[in-house]
Amino acid sequence: MIWKVGRHSKAPSALIQADEAEDGMSKLREKTRSYARRDCYNMDEATLFYGLTPEWTLATGAELEKREETRLTVTLCCNADGSDKLDPWFVGKAKSPRALGGEDNTAIANLPCVYRGNGKAWMTYAIMVEWLRWFDAKMAGRRVLLLLDSFSAHEKTVQLLLEEQGGLQNTAVEFFLPDDPPFYQPCTNGITANWKLLYRQYWLEFMVRLSLLNQDPIREMNIHYALRWGCQAWKDDLQKQSIYNCWTHSTVFWEYFGPQPEGLDYSHIESLAMALQNMGVIRPAKNLTRFVNPTDEEVIDVDPANLIEHIVTLFAPEDPAGALLPIPSHQQAISALETLIRYECSQKKTVYKNYVKPLEGYLSRVSRRVTEDTLSRARQTLIHHYFN
Repeated sequence: MIWKVGRHSKAPSALIQADEAEDGMSKLREKTRSYARRDCYNMDEATLFYGLTPEWTLATGAELEKREETRLTVTLCCNADGSDKLDPWFVGKAKSPRALGGEDNTAIANLPCVYRGNGKAWMTYAIMVEWLRWFDAKMAGRRVLLLLDSFSAHEKTVQLLLEEQGGLQNTAVEFFLPDDPPFYQPCTNGITANWKLLYRQYWLEFMVRLSLLNQDPIREMNIHYALRWGCQAWKDDLQKQSIYNCWTHSTVFWEYFGPQPEGLDYSHIESLAMALQNMGVIRPAKNLTRFVNPTDEEVIDVDPANLIEHIVTLFAPEDPAGALLPIPSHQQAISALETLIRYECSQKKTVYKNYVKPLEGYLSRVSRRVTEDTLSRARQTLIHHYFN
């Protein structure tokens, strides 16, 4: 069953608008109380300029064009107790970026994410239909509630699936009102901003590493790194308690009058930015808050019924940035791990169980994989010779 929050006309004053928003939330809370926290989900779309640097936050002209080349739309979805962070979906400008391995995007086959492409890097109607069906299939055997904002692609998708025979099997959908304050939505109430902070820490760490090797991090950066770090920030680093708190403060389940959530911790970002400034890689950053969560990283609500725009995106050129990264050989992988182990063993403050032991275990797994692959190819060769 799909149930949709009622709509209201645009309010003539801020006071009436606030009253209508709270009235809509009261109706929504009546629905959410029928679900356990683990069965209540919120999906949010966010724009990410994955190659943005602290000095580009006020970019103009050519720098703006270069920044636009690194646009991704990211779909994040999690439940209210933080126990389930679904694989993120990334939408880029190219259907098959070279940096992801070409036609089959083989370079991200083992990453916990889904990648799609169109000429504008937007969440289109077709991609939203695919995502919602994917979500509903993930919820098999459960009865869950999915909270969405009122983007046109979302509404048209729900309408389509409602009209289809069978519709959604496991998912009820509720929409926030168009003019609801952002803090009513759990993801926009801190979850997405936290994820962006974690992502940009990886990016600045990469900039520091390559600068120490006398390499240009801007030139070397590509969408493959962006997806890797995006997955790691979402799946591994974003804390369950942080998600739980953002849901609580959003008042989706009940009104909240407790202390407001603490702001994001910028200390690591500040240290990395200072290191890059000292190395002469970037100019002094005036506003790291704007770098972490820029105001122009906004998701554009495009009417999917615009067929001209849709056709243009189908025939848009592939992204020019990001060369295909060569796949390391077995020998290169083993050599790299051996080098890491020797490095950690030589550091005075290295804790064996935290650093060396995991690397040794991974080296053993890679070595076994190489052995199995070698034996498999040897058996295939023997069979070929036997029958020829």
